[in-house]
Amino acid sequence: MLANFLSGLRVLLVPLLFHLISQGDATPLADKIFLACLLGALVLWRSLPLWLLGMLFARDLVIVLVSVVLFRTQGLVVANRWGKYTTACMGFMALSHILQSPAVLRDGLIGLAAVMVLIPSASHALLVRGLLPPTEQ
Repeated sequence: MLANFLSGLRVLLVPLLFHLISQGDATPLADKIFLACLLGALVLWRSLPLWLLGMLFARDLVIVLVSVVLFRTQGLVVANRWGKYTTACMGFMALSHILQSPAVLRDGLIGLAAVMVLIPSASHALLVRGLLPPTEQ
């Protein structure tokens, strides 16, 4: 009985967390930590592919490191809209795993989430490239 109540409570809290994230009430680093923890749990208990968590972790690590360097050298913190779209996509994908949606929906959302991890990565790379001083040839 208690386990069912706790499971239901977790499902009910997910929309609230997504709302807070979409409103900007949470910091980008908090978003990244929350999403990594949620996806890590889904890898362990709901057969989410480990490679997707690895992609997200690698992308976030690079973004955080580049942001720290840019902040120290230029006083900038680089952020873009694609990261919010990726977070929303990952959220829907996670929700489909939590609710054990049909496999075709989960697989489609996994593919979309993987593409959405790559888009902000490319966007950040182009932005950082534009911020770096030109090299002499």
